[in-house]
Amino acid sequence: MPTHQNKISTSWQGIPASTPLLRPSQVLKETAISRSTMYEMIARGDFPSFIKIGRRSTAMPRVWLDAFVASCCETDSDINLKGISHVG
Repeated sequence: MPTHQNKISTSWQGIPASTPLLRPSQVLKETAISRSTMYEMIARGDFPSFIKIGRRSTAMPRVWLDAFVASCCETDSDINLKGISHVG
């Protein structure tokens, strides 16, 4: 069975969660990826996960999303995100 190799840096790991927090709909809007793609990427460890902020609420610290976007700009990747392009 082939193993998955991360092509995206996990640069958000180790960054403390802080405000502002983004709800899933905000993250989807800012990255322009589909909900299913986002959750597949989270499951693979290629995208920051959400944290529980209530019994039925989740959010992502803005700094984690910013670190993810920065890593996309620094890394050649097969993952195509609208609005995020690799220049180089």
